[in-house]
Amino acid sequence: MPFTEEELDFMDAHFAPDADTSLVDVAYVESIENENYHLCKDMAELQMNHQLLFNEYNRLLASTSRTEDMVDKWVHLAYNNQMDRLKRELCSAGDCFEEEEEGHYQPNTSEMTVEELAV
Repeated sequence: MPFTEEELDFMDAHFAPDADTSLVDVAYVESIENENYHLCKDMAELQMNHQLLFNEYNRLLASTSRTEDMVDKWVHLAYNNQMDRLKRELCSAGDCFEEEEEGHYQPNTSEMTVEELAV
């Protein structure tokens, strides 16, 4: 793996021309270069994982924002004593049941009016 300009500049700035490098073993240099290669590879993988996590965070943030907006709407309906409209908002068609006078349950089939849809 070739060195970057920044790495080459760092090595040039810290190179001591009078240093004795004759005692450095080739096997040691190869092991350091191999370790450097693996560390660069690991860094690239971590950066990719970071980008994936960042994208997932942004997706979840948008989803949470939509959910909070929906809950705020429901709370607004509840505080303004619009319970029938709130029930229709909370229940999907056929999933919620309302109690009749005899104690039996029937599905909520009421529909919202155009005025109720405008928020």
